[in-house]
Amino acid sequence: MAVKYLAGNRLTGTDAERLAMTTYSATQNSWKLLDREKLDGTATAIDLDFSSDTKQNIMVLIAWARDSGAEDPLLQLGGTSVDTSTSNYANRSNHNNGSDFTADSGDSCNWIFKWGTGNGSTIRNFQVITFSNHADHIKLGESISGFAGATGAGNAPNTLQNTFAYNKTDGQVGYIKYQGDSGGGADTTFSDESEIVVLGCDDSTSASAGDNFWEELGQKTLDEVGDTIDSGTFTTKKYLWFEAWTEGDNTEATFRFNNIATATYATRRNNDGSTGSGNNHINQNQAKCNASGDALAGTYTSGFVYNVADQEKICMTTQIANEATGSGKPRRATSTTKWVETTNPITSVQIFNTSTGDFAIGSRIRVWGHD
Repeated sequence: MAVKYLAGNRLTGTDAERLAMTTYSATQNSWKLLDREKLDGTATAIDLDFSSDTKQNIMVLIAWARDSGAEDPLLQLGGTSVDTSTSNYANRSNHNNGSDFTADSGDSCNWIFKWGTGNGSTIRNFQVITFSNHADHIKLGESISGFAGATGAGNAPNTLQNTFAYNKTDGQVGYIKYQGDSGGGADTTFSDESEIVVLGCDDSTSASAGDNFWEELGQKTLDEVGDTIDSGTFTTKKYLWFEAWTEGDNTEATFRFNNIATATYATRRNNDGSTGSGNNHINQNQAKCNASGDALAGTYTSGFVYNVADQEKICMTTQIANEATGSGKPRRATSTTKWVETTNPITSVQIFNTSTGDFAIGSRIRVWGHD
């Protein structure tokens, strides 16, 4: 295969260079909307049946608040109806960087996760779940959940990280139920406008007709070294997804919203498996989501955001940093951040370097979104 090098023997070009090269139209087999349920009023459960058009890969976005009750809601799966069996579920979870806890059939487990903290209809929990949904395989997946908690940047948000197995191999998941009754005390009642969105994508391109859910909102590739990569201003969306790739010795890739550099960010971070409250970063001028700040071969950051103007913004990120080429051991950080701005929505994302070096040419960010 021939490789075309750009000026300075670079593989990554500037915006102008890319426009000058031959372009192509990619096959649109990305995430499609399968089902969506938004409460008009309160309810103790939210059900979605997408069995007539399920896919081999599933992404679920959940934004909810507790109107009343005290139980931790649980998420259950199924084919064409909810599966409440205690023999098909197993999971491993970590809450607020504590010790892992597990549940399976020996624990009468019939959920992929339980999660719920805090009361009040204006306090949102935001969750992103992804899993493989091939008919003849165990369904393996992961989720990350964030909750703003007590208001203000002086209080770190809460988080739950979870991996799960749904041990059914005789069909695809086509049904999801978020249940406010987990068998304990007073049932949780989900507040008005609580919402679940189910997205799907098949491995084969021909089976993924329809419009893409995630719309590209902005992107930027550095054509000179610097400390900030700015997506540019975009039309605001309720759900945001951003990815960034950075290079440069002695750099720490954090992020900001709307170019705001005041103490309005609070982050709970797990860095290389670290535990305890020492990983809480409150009253920060940026979201401290970084995994490293050494001589870097590269850093990849991915984040999902719940973005409503009058609520504290919740963002869950994963960052992977490789401190050396070849056999260097990568570092990781998983973080939940809240930005306490409650007047304006997010209309731009900046990747910001807090260390002494510079992001290299070719470092970049891309942002997608959907209402």
